[in-house]
Amino acid sequence: MTLYVNDVKLVGPDEAVLDSISQQIAACFDIKNLGHTHHYLGMKVEQDHESMMIRLSQEVYAKNLLKQYGMENCHIVSTPMREGLQISDATVNNEKSIHKYQSAVGSLQFLANPRDK
Repeated sequence: MTLYVNDVKLVGPDEAVLDSISQQIAACFDIKNLGHTHHYLGMKVEQDHESMMIRLSQEVYAKNLLKQYGMENCHIVSTPMREGLQISDATVNNEKSIHKYQSAVGSLQFLANPRDK
């Protein structure tokens, strides 16, 4: 069982056990069964019932980040900076730029490991 604010998700191999747990929760709280999960905690959830596999995707989050930081038309490169670039404290002295950079790095860290807090 996962619980996030007011969202509860029951996951397990035995549907009957999950139904029983859901009924026990419903006896104490007003709940609504929304059926199969398509999105959870900002991640897209794809279920393959034949292979019993679940795939989580953060593609939408990644695309929103690119848009937020004005990089939606960027191209993949091995090192995304000019060769030989020299950076010093004098180069970046704008608090707004520093905050934007720190925010972008934090967002990328969350994308790489969403459970790391």
